Amino acid sequence: MASSIFYQFHVNKCVVDSELLDHFSGSGWKLKKNEDSFFTKYEWPDIKLSKSILQDPEYKFKIELLGCYQPENDCLLEGTVYLYYETLKDAAERYIDETGSTASLEKVIDRLTTIVLIHEFVHWLMHYVSHGASVRIRYKKFDELEFHEGFAQIFTHWFAHKKGGLYFDIFSWLVKKQPPQYHAYTKLLGIGVKTPSHAITLLSICKLLDIQSMAKALKIAEIYPCKDWDTFDKILFDSFKFNALLSCLDYKEKKLLFNYLVSSMPGRFSDFLRSNKKKFKTYLKSLAGVMILNGCFNPGSDLESVCTALDLKELGF
Repeated sequence: MASSIFYQFHVNKCVVDSELLDHFSGSGWKLKKNEDSFFTKYEWPDIKLSKSILQDPEYKFKIELLGCYQPENDCLLEGTVYLYYETLKDAAERYIDETGSTASLEKVIDRLTTIVLIHEFVHWLMHYVSHGASVRIRYKKFDELEFHEGFAQIFTHWFAHKKGGLYFDIFSWLVKKQPPQYHAYTKLLGIGVKTPSHAITLLSICKLLDIQSMAKALKIAEIYPCKDWDTFDKILFDSFKFNALLSCLDYKEKKLLFNYLVSSMPGRFSDFLRSNKKKFKTYLKSLAGVMILNGCFNPGSDLESVCTALDLKELGF
């Protein structure tokens, strides 16, 4: 059974590369190309087939866990994707029994395994592959669960809908049996996130600011309905949108935003603040506090230090 699943996702490797990883690579995420094209286009994480489920014994829902992405204790290290071959087989048998499908068990297992693989790869991408460094996954509050499972599920949703046929039928059957956090992808669809490029841009913004909250992700999607990173960069300095963004960020997130702006576009940031002097005087004071609290300047530093760092001394604060 285990060897059969391994063979199936090996045969369908091109599906995962072209239907998921190409989207992230095209959006600037740092996927490594595989030197040996016989295997996969990109370097994948380790994938292990397991009989036992790495989960909390209280994980009891209408359907068993079919796979998971297990990070290492050191968040900088790449994690492992586990596929639970016994529960995949059981779920495939249940699908055939409950829907009356005439598809063979092997074909259902094949399609189901690919669906699970797509979902777990998004968890891997969110943790380990990005514009920046790996982050420690926060997965305790329900809002955090919705963030991680919502994004993993929306790409799985798009994949199943695009492929259609048995992929779509199995996904539609499966999602009805999964716990509430797996349905959070409908919130992203509802707010207008309609394409992989749009979702990846939103994920990139969240990763930049170390946000792992569905509520904040939805708020950012409302403020910046960007379908690609270039658009985000172009409209970032709309003063109304920028103020709205600041209002939903905490100190740590503001600091990360500041670091990005100063390192990536210091001239534009300075010009923006200079042209909106009155609007952003309060913001600059808040930013000074953020930077001082986070040790960006020596104790006792004030607004003047921030203006100096931004080359804004002529603003006369």
